[in-house]
Amino acid sequence: TGFIVNDQIRVVNYTRVGRNKSDAVYKIDGYCNWLPVDNNNYLVWDGFGVNTFYGSYPATASYVEFVLPTDQSAGIASADWMTDDYEGVKSDSIVSFVFEHRLAKITLKVEWNTQYANTKQEITGVNIYSKGSQFTAVYGIDGVSIVAHDGFVAIEPWQNADASEFTAIVAP
Repeated sequence: TGFIVNDQIRVVNYTRVGRNKSDAVYKIDGYCNWLPVDNNNYLVWDGFGVNTFYGSYPATASYVEFVLPTDQSAGIASADWMTDDYEGVKSDSIVSFVFEHRLAKITLKVEWNTQYANTKQEITGVNIYSKGSQFTAVYGIDGVSIVAHDGFVAIEPWQNADASEFTAIVAP
């Protein structure tokens, strides 16, 4: 629903690719400010013309490639691949992203209907399957297509505290 303190995004100034200060990781502080993780590595504008920036979350992802973690039992944030791009000129001085999710979230809710009301119900070893874990995004006029480069993989989902819901991020 939103970023939390210390979440990190990768931002690339595509206009400067291959040159110094064209790719940097930023983290959010407790006051909604995005700060460079490495104070010696931050983005700069290329001249006064239009610059194109690509943003991706998590910071380990790129704008076009992502490897889905198959163990999501500790949480799904590291699996939630989001991207956006921005074009602007230096006089604006602000790069603004509205990230879009590139994968799908699925939640499996187990409801118990048993005649043994006083027994604890438990499910173990749950896997949710994805049609792949290595993805490339293809951006076109009609939108974004996500291409999987491997076969079906088992995802170990995050399990809520009362053990009745299992959630995973999978291929769309």
